[in-house]
Amino acid sequence: MSIRGNSGFIDIDKRFGSSTGDTKGILAREQHFLERTQDRFEPIKDIVTGSTQIGNGTTNNSFNPLYGLYDYSQSWSIFGQSEVGSTKTITGVAFQLVSWTSPYVVNNQILKMGHVSESSFTSTYPPTNLSDLTVTNLTTVLPSQTIGLVNGWQRFDFDTNFNFNGTDNLLLVWENRDGSWSSGYGASESESTVSVTNAYAFQDNSYPSSAYGTTNVRPNIIIYYNE
Repeated sequence: MSIRGNSGFIDIDKRFGSSTGDTKGILAREQHFLERTQDRFEPIKDIVTGSTQIGNGTTNNSFNPLYGLYDYSQSWSIFGQSEVGSTKTITGVAFQLVSWTSPYVVNNQILKMGHVSESSFTSTYPPTNLSDLTVTNLTTVLPSQTIGLVNGWQRFDFDTNFNFNGTDNLLLVWENRDGSWSSGYGASESESTVSVTNAYAFQDNSYPSSAYGTTNVRPNIIIYYNE
């Protein structure tokens, strides 16, 4: 048995034969990695990975994930705890894109995630600083990126994972800080929800900082996670 510190390997010898007969010689040896847990050695736990798709609508929403007609845009989407599920580490997200001139290259794109108490936007034109919502743990999961948007399900793996607490609702924010626009922009496949779960803002010349619009048309997404 060779274990150092808090973890290591243990060799397990296997013998074959009757309990009273042939007990000579090691016929098989297995090696198991062990981890020290409360002064005991236990097999290291497996990490369960998975994905959850939320939404399967076919409505084209040109405000998400970004509105290419303007220099700058921002979009927010709220996903309920019952849709996201239990506690998990979210490692990435995918949007279902359509009608983009592929690849549609944009600079300075930022993704954020946070916990939010509200299940929907309550004001028709709330402020872009989200002061009308109860947001906690707002995290930049993907810092400024140059992205080529393509049609179909496009996955974005995070630089910083988001630890979803399994209690609150989930807020997904996309900031388009490119500073210019070009033709060929498309939309995201979206579905209509019962409440107002999506919001957006757009502006030329400077990043939007006043009010934004709301809608119940929310983009389809896939959440990738570890548990």
